[in-house]
Amino acid sequence: MNRNYVFSEDQGNNVTYMTSSSSTNYIALYLAFILAYLISALIVQLTWNFTLPDLFGISKINYLQSVAILILINLLFGAVGSSCIQMVATYA
Repeated sequence: MNRNYVFSEDQGNNVTYMTSSSSTNYIALYLAFILAYLISALIVQLTWNFTLPDLFGISKINYLQSVAILILINLLFGAVGSSCIQMVATYA
């Protein structure tokens, strides 16, 4: 069986071998993570627009503003984002 290998060296000059299918799994996992992030931005937008304008008189937000809110949350509370990334790296 002919397989394509991707070579990777760590700091100790140890070479690890990954098949191209495992690197494809990494790409699929990162795409799933990005898709989940974008879906969560949609949930933030819908929740914001459903509750806050009626409760506090705040204006409604668009999708890009909800993405910006999620980025701000990840910057302020970095442990939330880093734990998700560690979880992805652990199970990849």
